Amino acid sequence: MTYRVLVTDDEKHSRLGVSSTLQTWFKDDMQVDTAVNGSEALELIQQQRYDLLITDIRMPQMSGLELLEALRKRKNGLPTILLTGFAEFEYAQQGIKLGAADYLLKPVHQEQLIATVQRVLEQLPADSKSSSSETEIELTSRNPYIIEAMQYMETYMAQSFTIKDISSYVHLNPSYFSVLFKDEVGVPFTDYVIQMRTEKAKALLRDSQLSLEQICERIGIQSTSYFIKMFKKSEGVTPKQYRESKIK
Repeated sequence: MTYRVLVTDDEKHSRLGVSSTLQTWFKDDMQVDTAVNGSEALELIQQQRYDLLITDIRMPQMSGLELLEALRKRKNGLPTILLTGFAEFEYAQQGIKLGAADYLLKPVHQEQLIATVQRVLEQLPADSKSSSSETEIELTSRNPYIIEAMQYMETYMAQSFTIKDISSYVHLNPSYFSVLFKDEVGVPFTDYVIQMRTEKAKALLRDSQLSLEQICERIGIQSTSYFIKMFKKSEGVTPKQYRESKIK
């Protein structure tokens, strides 16, 4: 399988450095094209099918954010890694809202570049490789990091975990992951976890005779009093009242 990657940067040294690093590391497994600005990149993307876009944020004619926005308006879910200066994190946050998979601080270190690119490519759906420009996927299901995080939390719901634990599992900075999660899912991480556990609890209350203590163990909550309080706040009734209403 040969991946096709587009590197976009108006700075020649940075553009050639990133493309050379990728070509040297991945060899025949990757074909790397380059563009000097967003306009040129957009034209190439319309002509070719790419698996990954790596783009600088600040460029003349069309910036990386404008390029990403143009792609999303065209329903193009091409995975994108942003290159950003240390003082430009607010721009990276805008990129997150547009579905960027990750970002790297410039100057880019080879090890970080290779690790990030490998991680993004490994999480591409098998049927989407080399066909990104033809794929129309909703934002919440497009980001591989969010998908992996949700799957992990669903699988290990019985365990206690924090946002730091989950962000570490998907190899993202906790602050970045927090912003990304809210923008992708629509609710903060903590609210999502509560909703997930509440829905699981409702299913167990309906379909089993498990005690509240046993249900708490299944959904990763240590205190039954906290569980009752959380459940009532979400559903307007206590777990016992909910179960009784479903039995009748």
